[in-house]
Amino acid sequence: MRLLWNPIHGTSGQSQYAKNLVWLYILLVVFEGALRKWVFPSLSNELLVIRDPIALLLLIYGIKRRMLWGFYSFVAIATGIFALLITRSSTDVNLETAYFGSRIWYFYVPCFFVIGNIMTREDVFRVLRFFIWLSIPMTVFVIMQNNSPQSSWVNLGVGGNEEGSGFAPIDDHYRPSAIFAFVTLYVSYQVFVLLGLILYMVDKEVRKLVPMSPYIIYVALVCYLISIAISFSRTLVFETGFLLLCTFVFYAIRGRGIGRMLISFIILIITSVFLLQNEYVQKQVDVLEKRFDQAEAAEGDVLEGTLYDRMVESMFRFTELETPTMGNGIGIASRVGIKYLEDKNEEPYITDEEWSRIAWESGFYIGGIFILLRLLLTFHLLFRGINRLWWRDVIPIMFIPPIIMWVPNNNWSLTTLLGLCSLAVSFFISVSNYIPKQQD
Repeated sequence: MRLLWNPIHGTSGQSQYAKNLVWLYILLVVFEGALRKWVFPSLSNELLVIRDPIALLLLIYGIKRRMLWGFYSFVAIATGIFALLITRSSTDVNLETAYFGSRIWYFYVPCFFVIGNIMTREDVFRVLRFFIWLSIPMTVFVIMQNNSPQSSWVNLGVGGNEEGSGFAPIDDHYRPSAIFAFVTLYVSYQVFVLLGLILYMVDKEVRKLVPMSPYIIYVALVCYLISIAISFSRTLVFETGFLLLCTFVFYAIRGRGIGRMLISFIILIITSVFLLQNEYVQKQVDVLEKRFDQAEAAEGDVLEGTLYDRMVESMFRFTELETPTMGNGIGIASRVGIKYLEDKNEEPYITDEEWSRIAWESGFYIGGIFILLRLLLTFHLLFRGINRLWWRDVIPIMFIPPIIMWVPNNNWSLTTLLGLCSLAVSFFISVSNYIPKQQD
């Protein structure tokens, strides 16, 4: 199998067949929304599972070469299949919905480890470089979306929906989704962009292994700062602050690269001040401030009403649910399940709280296994990152922030978010598989 272009082609490691599968997987994660909105809108629902054949081939490849992390993969596959069988035997949930919900566990979770063992550290840097490059035209596109009505082609929703993909308007300004299906996915993609920018600006190893023009890095930095203002996303603001704080802590512990880190922060501050002098950017910042004000009025102060409630209390609200022992059927609270219930004129269960979704679908026993597995994986990767940091290799632990944000309690029923989460785990495994011979 050959591809016209593959940035991880020719690097050391696994066969080119495996590298091509991984690159196709990455491309489909990034461009799934574009395919569903503009290229094949009539196949929007079918495209939700477009990565499944690639995931299956990766799983077969990984099994043959013993790349799966045994405990996590076995529990995920066995419990996912069991949940599928229970759903089909004890509920009236159709096979399509049950498959959509269960495939997360027996296809995608094992692929976390397969992709991580196929890619090398150089591959990860090459993919991050691609993400940085792509963020520049994507920012231009987001500006177009922000300045166009929701009826414009640039703002089409999934399936070619002419009502637009923006939502929660503030002073007639809608939150743009870029090439993704929803703004949440664009915000999550930007985390990888910021992570790549930080590594290129702070870590000498990254620039040496996969060079990139400093001019492109600076342009991408400007685009990222604009995206914070134009997305009107509090989540992106919080994630940016969290990642910058982690960078300072990790490199301070390492004891090297502090000079470059401080210079990078100074550049970031100066660039931000300069951008605020632009009338258009300042207008978007004002809208973002209104978004914070509205949220504070509805939820309370940022620390207690927003961060604590959304990141801590929301995790445990699933204990208040009244659900059958084995749940209402895996996949029933996903978008596919919601559509299935609406077609039957039944009231769907809609929630943004992941643990509540899991418990509603699979019950407290099976759902509890899923939740516990995600927590165990998060702590396992965290301790592995700390161990690498102990040996003065800071790069692996730099991939821990997105893992903390996405693995324990983020919505894996959103296919693109599941894909981005799988990349975060896979990238961490890839960069932590070895310690560089030369440290800066």
